[in-house]
This record gives sequence, structure tokens and C-alpha cells, in this order.
Amino acid sequence: RLDDAIEACWECLKVNPENVDMLFILGWTHTRKGQFERALLYFQQYLEARKRQEKSGFNLLILDFWDATSLVYNYLSLCYKSLNLINEALGMQRKATTQQPYNTVFWKSMAMLNELNRNRLGVQQSLFGAVDFGVADAEVFENLMQVAMQNFRELLTKSAPFVAGLAKSEPVLADFGEAKPAIEQPLTDAGI
Repeated sequence: RLDDAIEACWECLKVNPENVDMLFILGWTHTRKGQFERALLYFQQYLEARKRQEKSGFNLLILDFWDATSLVYNYLSLCYKSLNLINEALGMQRKATTQQPYNTVFWKSMAMLNELNRNRLGVQQSLFGAVDFGVADAEVFENLMQVAMQNFRELLTKSAPFVAGLAKSEPVLADFGEAKPAIEQPLTDAGI
């Protein structure tokens, strides 16, 4: 069926090579087929055709009523990610999120790409972006909790020698109650 859709799009493009609807569908179908390099080409052609059409003015194509540009950026991001081009994927995802900040999936995708790029601050900023725009769901809050726990563990590990020095001079850990095991574990892991 995807091949039929591709063939039908090509027939339409013979009549109007600037048909953004068909360029979008070609990009989408190639993405579905796992042909990410080809999908990239069609999505980029979509963006170029869209720019030319905006400059020329009036146009009655279907996507004029529903601009798919943010989706195109999201799909470009997916294609780049699939080709292991994470920085390019992040750039496209930023564009998608900027155009459509009320889309939770876009913020989650941005957080995931930052995680792949080992950028914990970027992950946190992406997740807080969803919160700021009021579109955070349970998964966003769960991921924020995980980031907070990672930050807390890292802080404890870095401060372990200092805390150990205090613990030897004063019974500091006794004051932490139920948090005591969580604080003692990094100390134990650090051999203190």
C-alpha cells in the first residue's frame, strides 16, 4: 500500500511539482518504509516549496488550512536520529517545538535526543518546557523525577568526602531520618 501511495504522489507531482501535500506524503511514506535518506529529501523539498508558496501568496492546497511544517521538522528529526545524526535531529526538533510548543510529543522527543547526546541539562530544559506550556503528562513528570534523582546522586557523590569528614566529627547522618540510606549509599560506593 505504501508503494501505491508513492506512485500516486508521483502522478500528482507530474502535474504540479510544488504540491506540498504530495511531498509531505512522500516523506512520510519513506519514513514508514525506513528509507530515511529519501524521506529527508522529500521533507526538505516540502520546506523549500512551502517557502516559495508563501512568497508567491495565495494557494488552495489542503495543507494551507493545516500547516504541516512543524510535523515536517519532527519527521526530519526522526530521520536524522535514525541515521545517527543526533545534533541535526536536535536542530530539527527545536524547530518543531518552537512552531508547535503545545505538543507534548515534541518536548519528549527533544528530551530523548538530549539524553542521547548526554546533555542532562538539555533533558531537564526540554521537560520543563512541556511543564511551562502546560502540556506535561505523567511521563514528563516521571522523567523529571528521574533527572532530579540523578542530579541528587551526583551531588551526593561529589560531596561524599566532605560529608564523610563531617560524619566523623559530628553525627550528621543521624539527623536525616529516612533519607539516611539514600545518603549513605553513595558514601559506601565511594569507599568512605
